[in-house]
Amino acid sequence: MFGRITRALVATGFLAVACAAQAQEARPWYYNLHLWKFEGEDQTGLGIDLGHTLGRWLAFQARIAAGEKDELFQVDYHAAAHLRAHLRYGNFELYALGGYSYFKYSGDLVDLGTIDNDDGPAAGLGMALYGSPNTAITLEYTRHFLREADEDVDTMFIGILHRFAWPHLTNR
Repeated sequence: MFGRITRALVATGFLAVACAAQAQEARPWYYNLHLWKFEGEDQTGLGIDLGHTLGRWLAFQARIAAGEKDELFQVDYHAAAHLRAHLRYGNFELYALGGYSYFKYSGDLVDLGTIDNDDGPAAGLGMALYGSPNTAITLEYTRHFLREADEDVDTMFIGILHRFAWPHLTNR
């Protein structure tokens, strides 16, 4: 119980830092709508990342994704929090990310006694190709070092990233 509470507090702390930090870019927030493929069980799904640039080289992002329906095995959802180090040159950006992932499963294999959820650290590499100053196509590979799984799990993501400026709230 304390492990989950600790992880939730750490993730909340990262998010608070991300929101409080003054970004160097005019559009520090971004979202990435993506298709993903879960290599372990040949699952695919849809997801979204929401991120905030913390400075010239670093960002924080949160991810939520859902899997397709399958009676045998299904990834119901995947949630993650990552720190993302990036290097942009012109219209091209490379990035590395590290953080924490959680998966929730269902299906006949789960009903037979296999695990129904799993979590652990994750690390990945990605690239973005910008077609305009604020919109890019992304490609990412992430490895999840899950605690309960027999082996590490790989995911591939392809998506469309868009940067934006969140409306600022004024103190009254």
